[in-house]
Amino acid sequence: MGSAILWWTSLCVRLVSVCLLCASVGKQCQIRNEMADCSHLKLTQIPSDLPNNITGLDISHNQLKQLGPANLTKYSQLVYLNAGYNSISKLQPELCQNVPLLQILKLEHNELHKLPDRVFASCTNLTELNLGYNRIDIKNDPFKTLENLNILDLSHNFLKSANLGLQQQLKNLRELMLDSNQITELKKEDFSCLNNTSLNSLDLSSNPLKEFQVGCLRAIGNLFGLILNDVELGENHTKKLCAELSNTAIQNLSLSHVKLSYIGKSTFQGLQGTNLTVLNLSRNSLSVIEDDSFQWLSSLQYLNLKHNNINVSSRLFYGLSSLKHLNLVNSLTRKIEDFSFHWLYRLEYLIMDNNNFPGVTANMFTGLNNLKYLSLCNCNINLQRINNKTFSSLANSSLQVLNLTKTRISTIESGSFSSLGHLKVLDLGLNEISQELTGQEFKGLNHIQDIYLSYNKNLTLRSESFIFVPSLRKLMLRKVGCSNLALSPSPFRPLQNLTVLDISNNNIANIKDDLFDGLHKLDILDLQHNNLARLWKHANPGGPVLFLKDLPN
Repeated sequence: MGSAILWWTSLCVRLVSVCLLCASVGKQCQIRNEMADCSHLKLTQIPSDLPNNITGLDISHNQLKQLGPANLTKYSQLVYLNAGYNSISKLQPELCQNVPLLQILKLEHNELHKLPDRVFASCTNLTELNLGYNRIDIKNDPFKTLENLNILDLSHNFLKSANLGLQQQLKNLRELMLDSNQITELKKEDFSCLNNTSLNSLDLSSNPLKEFQVGCLRAIGNLFGLILNDVELGENHTKKLCAELSNTAIQNLSLSHVKLSYIGKSTFQGLQGTNLTVLNLSRNSLSVIEDDSFQWLSSLQYLNLKHNNINVSSRLFYGLSSLKHLNLVNSLTRKIEDFSFHWLYRLEYLIMDNNNFPGVTANMFTGLNNLKYLSLCNCNINLQRINNKTFSSLANSSLQVLNLTKTRISTIESGSFSSLGHLKVLDLGLNEISQELTGQEFKGLNHIQDIYLSYNKNLTLRSESFIFVPSLRKLMLRKVGCSNLALSPSPFRPLQNLTVLDISNNNIANIKDDLFDGLHKLDILDLQHNNLARLWKHANPGGPVLFLKDLPN
């Protein structure tokens, strides 16, 4: 009996051992296309049994505590190394000694504090270095040998200074991330080491910046992009910043959530003469913008004002003669004065979603002759009844896309879109339209390709409903209550160019066999969630579905 127990115990131990071995084998590195993925394996060191010819190694999310050249001796062909999300507290000198081809090194989310002298001396081919989420103390020009570096991430490092070194270096750097540190002041000498550098993007977001010394940003050879989101600038510091950016190469400036509730006429004056093309002023609780405040920004092409509280006066956009894209999402609560947009004669995209203003007035959009895209999605603007005057101010525009979803439209009168002869896409979905479509509603849409009417209350179709839109390619009528399509001729007969038709979710139970006659180009027909089964069986028991006979595609 005792020997039997011992035998069973021994067998169980061996089975457990085999199971553990199987489990460990199952958690091996995955090799694919010369890339070794060893992430999430609880490794304490770099595996030594990987193929010699791998060019990429991911050892992120493990338990490594150090990274040195000895660990990489075998893998001299590496161009990509990801050692992020470990517990690495120390880097050894000549880190790239045995991986001279390395181009991308990711060390974010570790415990690095000091960078040894010459730690990157052999990393001459490095183009991207991510040191974010550490506690690095920068001393003795650690990056001076990285002549080919394009991207350097030093975010979330508790840095108190933006100074990267004393010597000129990083001449090929294009993106520098210093966001989410503890930098309170930009000194004149902080960026002197970048005197020969052309930065596409300098990110200083989420820093407690309080002061910009004169010349601090001009020390950079060329600064094309500056991101200062979530920095408490206010109007005063914004004005100082713009003065500091005068006579620079700045093209892209992001000032989102910087507590800029007021903009005066001279706030952006320092940017006069620059080639600023992109300005982000979103999420600032902006409530006051003085007339002519943007007069200094004649080169601006993209302006983001979403999530503010703006009053659009007739001279608000004065001076923005080059603007092409304007974002006003969730930023308007009061009346928009007539002719307010007429300064924007080059504007192509106007996005006004999620707003609340009294309505579309006779000359609201006058002057927008180059407008191609207009979105009023989810606006509370008293647009219940659309007529031929609603969008008459766009008569001279080249509008191609009009988005009116969720605008509480209930009625479309005859000729409502007759002034929009260039329109290609009309979205009227998710509204409250309840009417018979006579066809006159879409008269004048000579180039229309897509009409979205899905999710409206009740649309009754007639044979003439789409007689004026023969160019239509996509027609969406999902869940609009058009249950009776037993019409002759079919309402779809004029649509010889139609490729997509959705009449699903309509409880359709009564149709004729010529419903789809002539739709030879139709590729997609959606009929789901209707009541056609009974009709098929009653009309042609056991036979073919005859009303699909004219749909070869």
